[in-house]
This record gives sequence, structure tokens and C-alpha cells, in this order.
Amino acid sequence: MPSHFISIDGLGKYILYFAVLFSFTNTEAQEDQIHPLALTPYNLNYVSSYKGMNIATNRTLTKALNVFTLTAASKNMFAKLIEEATFRVDTNGDITGIKYESSKNILGAKKKELLLYDVDMGIAKYKSKKKKREFSLELGHLDGLTYQLKLQSDLINLARKKDQLAAKKISSLHYPLITKGRQKIYHFEILGEEMLETLLGKITTLKVRKLHKNDKRETLLWFAPKWNFMLVQLWQNEKNGDDYRISIEKGTLNGINLK
Repeated sequence: MPSHFISIDGLGKYILYFAVLFSFTNTEAQEDQIHPLALTPYNLNYVSSYKGMNIATNRTLTKALNVFTLTAASKNMFAKLIEEATFRVDTNGDITGIKYESSKNILGAKKKELLLYDVDMGIAKYKSKKKKREFSLELGHLDGLTYQLKLQSDLINLARKKDQLAAKKISSLHYPLITKGRQKIYHFEILGEEMLETLLGKITTLKVRKLHKNDKRETLLWFAPKWNFMLVQLWQNEKNGDDYRISIEKGTLNGINLK
């Protein structure tokens, strides 16, 4: 197989990462409610290139009445992925899911997933072409997008703690979520501040590593405190040595251009 050829599975996996993978929590951080700054509407564009292929990613957060919609779309000439989560933030400051759905079209091969929340029954119902499952919401009901919002919120809360020494000691963070019809826990650790060169100039960022169990992959993420801890860059190194990077290109936060 020519080295420049990318399989459907490989391309799909790459596109999935450009939906932006990240999250964390722990016992102390989990006590914090969703911070209002994390719910500020935004529209962000990212750029990347992998084996000569350009990939564009757009992420938006909007609100209509009391319902939030978080959308992530990644595409190039070979593939397209769209994810969308609708949710509320209840009176306790917790995320209450309504629906999560994803649609992939990779070289003509299509796949859809749907996750519906029944809060009254205390269950989440997952459906794809090959799977139908139910999960208890007591075990964690964040999905492939809302856990990212909780990440952002926790970063804001940790940064604003009065006891900064205690906040800095929280370095290992974890989140339960439902993804691809299974329950998983994503593990992250905070590495510290780093000055990052981006298309929008030099930005002071908080660097975070996603931990992979029994895996040779490495994933690093950089978040911008001055923009409510939005993701500005993601880098991943695969088992086979291939690596790729997604970087912020432009965007708006509460209708104001990032600069």
C-alpha cells in the first residue's frame, strides 16, 4: 500500500480527533458547578494538516431560551464529521443532557450515533446501526461533547479558587462519559503554563496531557485562560509515529473577535 494512502479507518480516526478530545474531573473539582463563563457563546475555527491533507474544524456554542447547543464539525474533501449535543444546566449547576448525535461520512461510508436522555427514568438510550444500549444516569451521563464543556468549566473554577496552592495540587483529573455505546473514563493531568505561538499571536496557555492506558499514543492540549480556557491547540502522536496538530485560526467569543 502506498505510504500516502490513508485507510477509511485511519482517516475516520483522525477526523474524530479533530472534533477535539479533552476532559477531566476529580472529587474536589466535581463539587464546583458549571461556571457561567464556560457558557459564553462562541464560534471558533481551527486548521490542521495531516499527510498533506487539510482539515477544517468549527466549534460553536449557542443558547435558545434555556437550552444550549454545542456543535463540532470537521471536514475535508474526503470526510465529514458533525457532532451536536443539546443540554440544559439545572438549578444545581449540573449539566442535564437532552440529546447527543453524531454523523460521519468517510469516503462515502456513513455512520450515525444517537444518545437520548430520559431524566425522569434516570437512563440514557444509545443507538447506532449495530448497537442499542441503555445506561443509568447515576453512573455518569456526559457525552462526547458535554464532557468538554465540563473540562472548560473546571479549568475556570480551578483558576479562580481562593486557595491557589490547593488548586495547583490538583493535577490528576478524570471524567466518566458515554461514547460509542460504552462507558469510559478519560484521564488527564495538568502540566502547567506555556507560552504558545499561534495564528493569533503569542498566547499564555495551560498545558494538559490526556493519559492513554497501555498505549503508545500521546495527546497534548493547550487552553487559553484569557479566552475562558478555550482550546487553542491539540497535538497527537500515534502508535505508528504519525502525528498531527490542530490550531486555532480565528473565532468570536460572545460576538467579539479573538485577538
